[in-house]
Amino acid sequence: MIRHRAGMFIAVMALSALASCGSKTGKESVESSTPGAATNVSTNKDEIKDLGGLPSVVASQGQYNLVGKPIGGIFTRRVVSADRNTTTGGATNVLCDGGDGKAAVACAQAPFVFIGTITPKVSGAVTNTVTIMSRLRLYAMLDFKRGNKQYNATDQIRCQGLVGVGLCRINNYPQEYSPVANAEAVSSAFALGMADQYYQDASFVKLREVSGTFTFPDKWMWGGGSRASLTLAARELHTWTNYGGPDPEVNRYDIATSSFIQDQAIIPPLSRLIATFNVRF
Repeated sequence: MIRHRAGMFIAVMALSALASCGSKTGKESVESSTPGAATNVSTNKDEIKDLGGLPSVVASQGQYNLVGKPIGGIFTRRVVSADRNTTTGGATNVLCDGGDGKAAVACAQAPFVFIGTITPKVSGAVTNTVTIMSRLRLYAMLDFKRGNKQYNATDQIRCQGLVGVGLCRINNYPQEYSPVANAEAVSSAFALGMADQYYQDASFVKLREVSGTFTFPDKWMWGGGSRASLTLAARELHTWTNYGGPDPEVNRYDIATSSFIQDQAIIPPLSRLIATFNVRF
């Protein structure tokens, strides 16, 4: 599924190469193959080595800091199998991941297993600047992140009926979805911490900006002005992602002070058109 916001812009990129980028901790590279073009790619891997003796107990779905896992690692009971209830169309005989290679077990007895990290494993940007006849400068930027998850709390609240009744399509047309998906779309799933499908892949590619700057000849200016220019910039134009919410980058928590993530009742970045006029006197 492709999610996007308004804006009819076309970007042609060879993005398949991104999947082959390295995964070594802390690596970053900057490449430029043509004048005005640049590519920046970085990789990241974080792991907690020691907690100074603090206990590491996972007692519910959510984010925890455990030795050997990433900072703010995501843990939940994960449904691995279910059968179709022929009467309701929902799920029955639901089993969850038994953890550490063990056989699946009843979800009420299942452990909370690690399912992913909040930190992108690969991120970067591709930019290009083209100057035409020394007067018109065109600029475009694509950026991307991949390998991390986002907590789609809005879908969990709606689909698991936390407002009193299920409000998602799966609640009304369960036959259209797999039994495993149906198993996590009931209120009892929330009580048991079965939420892996609401921690969703937050990988994306964004057309972050397209702009054009025209520099006026000095002879066009009056009153002593010089080096006048007019810039039109369009930002937050298009997002390619499989994330189920409005935008994979939103977070109700302040990333400067918290490692927690949650997408709930947050306005996504809005598309903007900005005009700027500069002149020197």
